[in-house]
Amino acid sequence: MFTAIAMIESTAVIVLALLMLALVGDRLARSFWFGSIVYGVIFAGAGVISMASPVELQPGFYVDARSVVMALSGVIAGPVGVLVTGAALSAMRYSFGGEGMVGGIVSLWLVAIPAVLMWVWLRYRERSPVQYRHIVILAATASLMPLFSIYIYLWEQDAALSIQIAQTVVPTTFFGVLVLGVLVVGDMQRRWALSAHAEGRAQLQAIAANAPSILFQFYLREDGIAQFLYVSEGVRRMLGISPEEIIEKPGAIGQMLPSSGLMLFRERVRESARHMTPWTLDMEFTLPDGRAVWMRGAAAPRVGIEGRIVWDGSLVDITEQKQTESLKAEFVSTVSHELRTPLTSIRGSLGLVVGGAAGELPEKAKGLLRIALSNCERLVRLINDILDIEKIESGRMQFDVKEQPLYPLVESAIDAGRDYLSDLSLWKTVLPERSSVSMRIACIR
Repeated sequence: MFTAIAMIESTAVIVLALLMLALVGDRLARSFWFGSIVYGVIFAGAGVISMASPVELQPGFYVDARSVVMALSGVIAGPVGVLVTGAALSAMRYSFGGEGMVGGIVSLWLVAIPAVLMWVWLRYRERSPVQYRHIVILAATASLMPLFSIYIYLWEQDAALSIQIAQTVVPTTFFGVLVLGVLVVGDMQRRWALSAHAEGRAQLQAIAANAPSILFQFYLREDGIAQFLYVSEGVRRMLGISPEEIIEKPGAIGQMLPSSGLMLFRERVRESARHMTPWTLDMEFTLPDGRAVWMRGAAAPRVGIEGRIVWDGSLVDITEQKQTESLKAEFVSTVSHELRTPLTSIRGSLGLVVGGAAGELPEKAKGLLRIALSNCERLVRLINDILDIEKIESGRMQFDVKEQPLYPLVESAIDAGRDYLSDLSLWKTVLPERSSVSMRIACIR
């Protein structure tokens, strides 16, 4: 009983080494050689402290937690670290002397063999960190390896002492490696999870900062002001304001909008909250340097953890698009007005000629002039339609959709090209009887 308690106390010293590993593990993982050596030194210190108060079963035969230290050093620090640890513990055991010195040192290095092999397997074969199942395998192999040294160096001399040492070393090594190894794996997985989380967060921040849009997240306060929870770094580049200022001063971004634009924004957001539907809005911002930029905002609502509605969305710079649309509208308006002036003159002149102002014309000439006048009026209508494009695009144009007779349209199209047809006998095939056209129209309807 005393031996077991002493072994547990000796093994507990290794907990100090685990605490040190938890403090410096992240820094050491970045350098193989430096990290392995420091790991080896930490385990060597824990092993030396453990061996300083061993259990002496017989004069010259000592039992302590050195096997636990070597096993953990091998699987964590690798071959370089286990050499440092093994050298320190071997020197410590050599200083004790006694009949069991050689067997004790040999058993020490026998424990290191499966630990280092597992380290090599995990690093170069599986390419994965140590897991709990690996610790179980290591505890079983590390606890059995000292039996070879006991059999070779002690069994023939004193079988009873060999059994006594085996009964002490095997269970304490197994449970020591198992318990402490589980603690090590738990700490390493915690550090890996934190490192992976930090790496993932850094990647997302880098992607968001370099995205061609501003990503944001906000909710509406009781006073109707948008409280931003997150704004990507792109806002500094596009709007000339820092994300921190927008988050700390909720009304900062609202001051960059005209009053009408701000009211429209709040109206869209409230409507989105009532129906839980996404919203889209083009907004004109005035930057701190006085420049005006157009941004297209879009966001979708969701219910957050605290039960309030949160919008996740983005702002995209559409200044160039707005400028292009403005230039296009200006061009269309200018061209349309420039075309309307000569067309009005042409239409008036043709109307006078057809009306007989220039004298009586042959019937065939009148027909051609009527066609020209009709198409001139058609061009005027087309120009008016072009001028209405802006109303159509903005949705301000009202349409009165109703059925129209098809025959007059076909008839006018044929009349427009009647004088260009050399064989008038073909008209019967081109233009069938009105009744047959009416029947076809009815079928189409």
